[in-house]
Amino acid sequence: LVFSRSLNDAEKGGPEIMKGYAFNKVYHLISELTTQGQNPQLLGEIRSLSQNYGVTTPYSTELENTD
Repeated sequence: LVFSRSLNDAEKGGPEIMKGYAFNKVYHLISELTTQGQNPQLLGEIRSLSQNYGVTTPYSTELENTD
């Protein structure tokens, strides 16, 4: 089934939708980093999304500073 509707009619999503998107995007980028190897651009994007949306990752700056 295909439905056609204007996005202008849709209700605005809340912060949980943005955080959910960021979580999925971050872990997609981590899989890209795993297959491609170290890539400063991907790592920067992961850190930025992680910081902006509160998604904790193995690449989060606060985890790197613990010994």
